Amino acid sequence: MAGPTRRIFRIRDDDVDLTSGAQAATAEPDEVPALQARLVESDAELRATVAQLDLANRELAAVASDLEAAALQLAAVEEETEVIDQEMRVRTEQVALGHDILDRLLEAIDEPVLILDGDLRLQTWSRGAVDAWGIDPDEGYAVPLAGLRGSLDTAVVVELARRAAASPKETQSTRIEVETEAGSVAVLRAWRVTARGVDSTGSRGVDAVIVIGHAVG
Repeated sequence: MAGPTRRIFRIRDDDVDLTSGAQAATAEPDEVPALQARLVESDAELRATVAQLDLANRELAAVASDLEAAALQLAAVEEETEVIDQEMRVRTEQVALGHDILDRLLEAIDEPVLILDGDLRLQTWSRGAVDAWGIDPDEGYAVPLAGLRGSLDTAVVVELARRAAASPKETQSTRIEVETEAGSVAVLRAWRVTARGVDSTGSRGVDAVIVIGHAVG
């Protein structure tokens, strides 16, 4: 009986190249240092970026803090402004009421009364002053006293007002007698007063001169 047949296979070198895998395996380690260098470089760049972001975050936090402080200051200023506005409204109403009362009083006075500013320009006047000095009710405001013409000698009235304006005491009146065109005698008194407040130039205390005439015969 014949035994089992044995087959012998021969592997030729040109069929399978067993050295190519080993060469590939030995080639990869040569690239590791370059890869590690790139990783180190990338890590350094990332760290630098993180540092820059951290710095920018701190700067933004500082800006936010400054903005918050500015907002608080602005809120305080707005509150103060609101209080000032309220005070100004109250004062404006008081001034308007005072002007209304003064106008009503002057309308009820038959005697000539002039209220002048520190430069002797008309501010307001009584009903009697319209006839005494020929004041135009519609155009009399801010007219210089020297420009008035009427039954009373304007030059004398101007001199009286100047003396009163130069007086060091507010309560000290200046008195003068003047003859009218009708031949009667009128007594004029003038004195300086300082009104509380602020004028257009920002000066506190506004000088005014009051002139009052009274016929004596």
